[in-house]
Amino acid sequence: MSAGTVRGLWRTWYAVLNATPALGSYVVSRRRYVPWFLGLGGRRHLWSADAAATYAERLADPARKRATAALYRYYLRVATQILVARRFDGQRLTVPTRLLFGADDVYIPAADLVGGERHGDDFQIEFLPGCGHYIPEERPDVVADRARAFFTS
Repeated sequence: MSAGTVRGLWRTWYAVLNATPALGSYVVSRRRYVPWFLGLGGRRHLWSADAAATYAERLADPARKRATAALYRYYLRVATQILVARRFDGQRLTVPTRLLFGADDVYIPAADLVGGERHGDDFQIEFLPGCGHYIPEERPDVVADRARAFFTS
């Protein structure tokens, strides 16, 4: 794990919180948590109060809050396999792969992905200037355009 990755681990606080057994499902189901979280990173303008409330309402459902916590536990397991256990070292992506990434993402710094293309035979990363963590909400036009181009080529 690089020194830069270690320095940036604080950015994953939300994943650890959301993944924590019992606490994670409790927190994500609080109606004020989701609107607050969606507004972090200077992206509050993306979410109307109604949209944020709708997300919060959905996550209050017992099955959804458990699924959310389980998803974040999965993310952390995979991250541990990649960063600590180095499970995938020496392996390559052999299928065409495209990654759209917000250049202004506050949770995952773009610097952590630079050079990722070397891990695949046909792997391209595109950094979207002025875009943060919520790419489909911030740049749906680009997501649709890139998907259309990828799947029709």
